[in-house]
Amino acid sequence: MKLYGRCSWLVMIAALVSACFGFSRHASPQSTPRRAAVPINQQIVGTWKLLSIYEEDSYGDEINQFGDESSGQFITDEEGNFSFQILSSSGRRYAAKAPSCVGSSGLIDAVTYFGTYSVNRQSAKLVLHVDNCLFRECDKTNRIITINFRDDTMEWVSSAEPSATGAFYNRMLWRRTCCHLHH
Repeated sequence: MKLYGRCSWLVMIAALVSACFGFSRHASPQSTPRRAAVPINQQIVGTWKLLSIYEEDSYGDEINQFGDESSGQFITDEEGNFSFQILSSSGRRYAAKAPSCVGSSGLIDAVTYFGTYSVNRQSAKLVLHVDNCLFRECDKTNRIITINFRDDTMEWVSSAEPSATGAFYNRMLWRRTCCHLHH
């Protein structure tokens, strides 16, 4: 009888601990509480590597400004500064006094710009306020991009306006390489 009494007390204590801390033998992934959503302006902070880029001209035809193996990096900080670069891997590398960003094959070898950014939390729009760009006509302009996050990837869908490369529409996929978020 004493043994039964001790066991029932242990069962009651275990049940109480389970209730207080949410433990259950039968817990499923659906029943575990979700973490609070990280605000979009915090999700964007870090260093991102370009995984893919898809561009269209104003007629809807696919264009490949950077060749088949482009690389890129997008860096943001918590103060709202950014740096953006895309390079053509198949393009030639220039000496320090290169006169142009367009390679001999007609491909754009590089585009780079930097400035500040802002994020509209409700519409998931990223606005890049370009201070300076490799292409001077893009200096002091804004690039408006719809962004979507999934784990450590970020998808960009540009607004329908000509970009620094001449594309009318582009979609880029980025993967976070540095500075993972702390939830």
